Amino acid sequence: MTYLYIGAWNDFPITGLFPEVKHFVFTDTQPRNEFDDYCDNIGYERPNFIKQLLVAATECNFRLISKKVLKKCSDREIRNPTLYTFKSNTQTINYYVSTNFRTDDVKELNEEIYECSGLILSGYFPNQVILSYVSPSTKLFCISGSVYTYEEDMDHVVNALYETTYFYEMYAVLKEKKEFIRCESMMEISEIVNKYFEDTYN
Repeated sequence: MTYLYIGAWNDFPITGLFPEVKHFVFTDTQPRNEFDDYCDNIGYERPNFIKQLLVAATECNFRLISKKVLKKCSDREIRNPTLYTFKSNTQTINYYVSTNFRTDDVKELNEEIYECSGLILSGYFPNQVILSYVSPSTKLFCISGSVYTYEEDMDHVVNALYETTYFYEMYAVLKEKKEFIRCESMMEISEIVNKYFEDTYN
């Protein structure tokens, strides 16, 4: 069982929502560029990203066991797609940094995405092309704390899921309660998550 989390940043605590999952695939275009889909500007590099990542991993009892540069694209190390592997006592994370699943064509990542059985959405929503990588049998988990409304002129996966029912199983996940609610549509997920936010913080 492998769950995929695109745009994971340093969200290692999310693994605690899925204790039954032994292997995760995290990806982020940082530290190369926080806005990698839109521009390739050296000014958007995040040089402290890896340091923050390692601190966050340690705080969640994950230890770094390996680092491997997957593609040499630049003389600037932080711009090269790189795989960091972290392990805790019960879980493993393969974290692909400076990696855009759409444009970098990293074989190792592509193979893992094709085999994933769960897709986590939280904070960042990947481009809708992700639906061509994952099967309808992949379980979708929409974590509370994000806004899952339809946005005009956006090509991310949430918009696509308003327009088509792709996944056989979709869940709204109420993070603080660790509650999973199976839903039939993205609209239902949005309503549940929004109500949870209002009830919790208002």
